[in-house]
Amino acid sequence: MKFLMTTDGSRHAEEAIAYGSILAKALGADVTLLGVVESPGESEVLEASLTRCQAILQGLEVRMMVRVGHADEEILAESERECYDLVVMGSRGVRGLTRFLLGPTVTRVAKYARTSVLIVRGARNAISRVLICTAAPGERAQTKVAFGARIARAVKARATVMHVLDEVPLVDIEDGEMTFLTETLEAATPEAEHLRRCLAILKREGVEGEAKFRYGLVEDEILAEAEEGGYDLVIVGAHSPLGVEKYLIGDVASKVVDHAKVPVLVIRLKVGAP
Repeated sequence: MKFLMTTDGSRHAEEAIAYGSILAKALGADVTLLGVVESPGESEVLEASLTRCQAILQGLEVRMMVRVGHADEEILAESERECYDLVVMGSRGVRGLTRFLLGPTVTRVAKYARTSVLIVRGARNAISRVLICTAAPGERAQTKVAFGARIARAVKARATVMHVLDEVPLVDIEDGEMTFLTETLEAATPEAEHLRRCLAILKREGVEGEAKFRYGLVEDEILAEAEEGGYDLVIVGAHSPLGVEKYLIGDVASKVVDHAKVPVLVIRLKVGAP
């Protein structure tokens, strides 16, 4: 695999590099370390940071480069020059990248990059629990679940596959009493069958885990589960030009990226993938 890791020289960017290194080392990835500054005057601080990042990435094949310009433009340009499998970005930087990462840059890169994007928030030294959020049933959704399962397997993490039903549950009235009918994995519905298939994918990849439903607004339920479950990584899907999916980067995924307190991996299948 090939990773593109990005930094502006800030502490938060270096934390993202450290987090990304967990995945890179587990997956045996080749790494391109891209430093971006808005003006040449910031290069000295960036170069010092790049040296620290190289130490973090020790043991990996690392290629280093520096670009001067707008962060989103430079990251997207480099992501299109090479066939990367993952772009790694930090949030809440304190230097030139800051206003982009707190504004449209994360959304722009996640929306327009032709590969998956990992947005890291906060310092973490391990990945032990992964939340894989799956959209409407189908082969493409299951392919993304398989991608997440391979990541969980590589870092030896436990995985939860979750599907959010935004419809109001049906109501059953029996003996004058009203009860909600909640979806179960044993139900004969497309959603339940989808989660059963997702569990089979986890088992096939050798990943311990479970599947669950939640009800409500999709982004709210993902954020709530991420916090309540103590996850180290949340995985969501991005909109693809090849088809319409539930997790549009301008809607659910972008809100999760903006508000999650944990790292978020936005999966984008490469063109031509099933």
